[in-house]
Amino acid sequence: MPAASHPGDMHCVGFSHLLVFQAELKQEQLGQAKEIASGMQIISDISTDINQNVQADQEGLDQISEDVENSKTSIDTGNNHLVKV
Repeated sequence: MPAASHPGDMHCVGFSHLLVFQAELKQEQLGQAKEIASGMQIISDISTDINQNVQADQEGLDQISEDVENSKTSIDTGNNHLVKV
């Protein structure tokens, strides 16, 4: 009788295929996890760049606001001097 025709041998062959399938599935899942991790790193890098740009823009806007306040103060001071004359 051939070895594969014995019921116990068929069980071994089926179990062997199951193990191979599980290993392939784990390998695929690992590949997907690596892709996700890579994507998350890209998102993190982009977020950092955007945050730095926003911060730099905010510093520029803060300087403009300060310049506007200083100009307003100078205009008010000039107007007060003109009124006194």
